[in-house]
Amino acid sequence: MAKHSKLKSDNPATLFKEEVEYSILEEGIDVACQQEYFALRDQLLTDKENFIRLSKEAKQNISLLFDPTTPAKSIKRLLVTLASVDSIPVYRTLQRYASIETPLQQWGIIAAQQSRMLISSSLMNNNA
Repeated sequence: MAKHSKLKSDNPATLFKEEVEYSILEEGIDVACQQEYFALRDQLLTDKENFIRLSKEAKQNISLLFDPTTPAKSIKRLLVTLASVDSIPVYRTLQRYASIETPLQQWGIIAAQQSRMLISSSLMNNNA
């Protein structure tokens, strides 16, 4: 689980006027795993139209995360694309996946964290 705190910005122009939220993951995520996750994300994001299509397909194929016959490569793509979907049910599914011991559990944790940040940001923007 992540711990949340608020940190005052160290920008002199906004010092003590603005609070910046940050999260600390209690789960230890291997650096190589993080690099691989974000490299795949960057690769998929190079074609934004294709990434949007992949995100819609991933939402339709979300159950494949829990199918033991789904190849690891497909699960990785699903996790990365699902993390970009602004949807609480998708976030809950990613949370559930991250709680299961699988070879890609760390990928699930990163995807769930990314999804939560997206939803939090979206909610803050809607309330601004």
